[in-house]
Amino acid sequence: MVRISCPWIAWSVIRRLSRGSGVTDAEFDRSLPGNDVMRHPMIEWTRATTINALPEEVWPWLVQMGFGRGGWYTNERIDRIVWRIENKSSNVILPEWQHLQVGDIVPDGLGFAAYFRVVAIRKHEAIVYHSIRIPIVANP
Repeated sequence: MVRISCPWIAWSVIRRLSRGSGVTDAEFDRSLPGNDVMRHPMIEWTRATTINALPEEVWPWLVQMGFGRGGWYTNERIDRIVWRIENKSSNVILPEWQHLQVGDIVPDGLGFAAYFRVVAIRKHEAIVYHSIRIPIVANP
């Protein structure tokens, strides 16, 4: 019994950490905007970061995210090593990227081989992206 339960427990912990970091159990288990986009997703991640600011102050940084836009606010070294891209994140609000709408495409890398389509927006609350990975595509 112990041999079977130890790998199961380890798998459960790893699965929980990989699917939802920074979230409480209540946030992890509740329905969130976008849960209805795909009925049976292959991968589902819930990530959270607590920011001591009003939603109105954070929102401009979120709508400008993306490759060739405001960046992803990830460590530049990780972008270069893991993703092999140069995508410096902005440290200012960029007015040209403040008008995100449903249907917009947000690139995730060069040549649109990977991108996100905006499927829902709740201003100051949520942006729902649908991730699309298509190899060898010039434009979406």
